[in-house]
Amino acid sequence: MASAAVLAGVGMWRLTSTRKDATVPNLVGKTLEEARTLAASKNLGMEVVESRYNQVIPKGQVVFQSPAAQRFADRDRLVRVIMSLGPAATKMPELRGMHLAQTRDLLKQAGLTIDVPVRVFSSRWDRDTVIDQTPAPETSLAKGAQVCLLVSLGTYKDQIHYARFIGHDPARCGAHAARGVVEPRPRGAGAQSGAHARHHPAPGSAAL
Repeated sequence: MASAAVLAGVGMWRLTSTRKDATVPNLVGKTLEEARTLAASKNLGMEVVESRYNQVIPKGQVVFQSPAAQRFADRDRLVRVIMSLGPAATKMPELRGMHLAQTRDLLKQAGLTIDVPVRVFSSRWDRDTVIDQTPAPETSLAKGAQVCLLVSLGTYKDQIHYARFIGHDPARCGAHAARGVVEPRPRGAGAQSGAHARHHPAPGSAAL
């Protein structure tokens, strides 16, 4: 009986000492070299099986892995990963002279969105016609980016009146807001940091 217990103990020791389980590390968000080094530290290999566009994870970082992090795997097993190509790129379409409703469809197809349009009275352009755009046509943008449009309110006393830029980001709408003087709103006044708080000439003033 004693010898049988000893043999059973030796067998259990051998089984325990020869386990090859390794805990798979989290590789998502790591660069290729970081992921390889981290996998190797756990006695695991790594293989890139695919690359995909991703709107969140930057280009050159791991998007997905199999087995998942914290799973157990045999040592020397390959962890297969998918790498990010970064956000999918798109081109800014030509929108000037188009009706605002048409631009929404085009921008949706391009994967872009419209910031709140800046509107201005104009005797030269029909109501809801795009007068100008930022960025310029053919500019390369990441999908999901916002664009700024200057849109006509139609004729008002046969004059072009200054648009209301208050609350708009001058960096994003800089081409249209060039005539406005940026004055930061005092803290606690409710304006977003960096947005126009006041400008001269005032909104609605007639251009000479």
